[in-house]
Amino acid sequence: ACEETLYGETEDYTVNIAAVVGSGELSINQELILYPNPFSSSANVLLPGDLNDWKIEVFNNIGQSVFIDYTNNNNYILSSENFESGLYWIRASSGNKVLRTEFMIH
Repeated sequence: ACEETLYGETEDYTVNIAAVVGSGELSINQELILYPNPFSSSANVLLPGDLNDWKIEVFNNIGQSVFIDYTNNNNYILSSENFESGLYWIRASSGNKVLRTEFMIH
């Protein structure tokens, strides 16, 4: 609802938070499993066994691609060596299948 106030018009908005990172040991998005989450040195990224030729891409919290790698292994080790502490997204793609989840490095 829009209201007139001393400072002009105001409106109420509802904000829904869809996910929380760092509250558990696993981040699961369909068939992509990343653990532990959060992590400080490395994390395991488990990918579906029915596909190979995976492209692994990591994005920072403002959407910039900060890491790209390729693997045929369904158990990928993601190292925090080149990342600062913070919130990230990982996207794994093979063919027309794309899996995503978020993770935190501390």
